[in-house]
Amino acid sequence: ERPDTIFQAKKHSMSASAIKNEMETEQGLLPIISEQVSKGGGYVIVCLSDDCSPISKMKRLQAMQEAVKDEPNNGNIHLDFFDGYASIRQLCCG
Repeated sequence: ERPDTIFQAKKHSMSASAIKNEMETEQGLLPIISEQVSKGGGYVIVCLSDDCSPISKMKRLQAMQEAVKDEPNNGNIHLDFFDGYASIRQLCCG
């Protein structure tokens, strides 16, 4: 269980490269995500238009991990990616 989790809903498909671009600016990691790392929170991207195979989801999670790799305590944040199927499963089945 995490003290604070941000869920970011995206309408359009989010490839691994799009995810990294979403989490970073030219200056580095977005401050709100950096804050989640420092306090041990979570960051979840929810993309209803994607339907990921296990390999596709793994690539998206790797992109998320790559984005936070330079943060101190980068192992503190819970990162996840919910595609359309996972989102429906969570809503229906908890």
